[in-house]
Amino acid sequence: MRHLLSAPAPVFAALSDPTRARIVDWLGEGGTGTATEFASRLPISRQAISRHLKELEQAGLVVGTKQGREMRYGLDPRLLTQTAESLRLRADRWERSLHRLAEHLIEVTEAEGEETMADHELTKERTLDVAAEAAFAAFTEPEELTAWFTTEAQADLRPGGRYRNADGDQGEFLIVEPPERVRFTWDNPEHCPGTVVDVAFESRGPDKSVIRLVHHDLSTREHYDDMNSGWSWAMDSFKAYLETGHPISYQTWLADQDR
Repeated sequence: MRHLLSAPAPVFAALSDPTRARIVDWLGEGGTGTATEFASRLPISRQAISRHLKELEQAGLVVGTKQGREMRYGLDPRLLTQTAESLRLRADRWERSLHRLAEHLIEVTEAEGEETMADHELTKERTLDVAAEAAFAAFTEPEELTAWFTTEAQADLRPGGRYRNADGDQGEFLIVEPPERVRFTWDNPEHCPGTVVDVAFESRGPDKSVIRLVHHDLSTREHYDDMNSGWSWAMDSFKAYLETGHPISYQTWLADQDR
């Protein structure tokens, strides 16, 4: 008996011809037939039908029985059953492989701090070579925000306090928990007003931390794309400012993305 995983090859080769596939379909309905009977239903000669039946028999798909001067053929379901089982096994193996690939891609994405999109939430994450306290201060204090993110930053850092800058970013602080978390509304009138941003700072040691920013309530893919490049640049500029003292301008960052 053929090994299960080798069964599909001869089956697919035999069924690759439309005429042979039609003969198998007819036989699959439970009947039998001779070359003469099949030739009466197809626009080809009896001799050509006989050759097709021979190939199907050699492939193990049909079995012939001598009946008078002709052979009467019927479907042999064993190889088709083996093929179906083989395809099921392969499908299970492919599904497991795709699942492992999906898990790997998620791990790589999270490790590299790339953005993800779930329910229209934009997520950014960066690992920083500074303490969480320093990272929190650089993200919330107006003087430091002006150095790496915007101009003329103002912030009343308390729940219910407001923030604004010369770029039109504005909103209200909802949660302020130094040095671990800040949550605020995002009400820039030109870029996704009425949304909310969460920023968390996780300490990984005396001089190591992780910043994770989640922009919630982006109602469409267009809004997601609108904020994507801005926050990507902001996280890279923030990291560069903290680790080297030199932020990255948006124009410089954008030019690097086009290379």
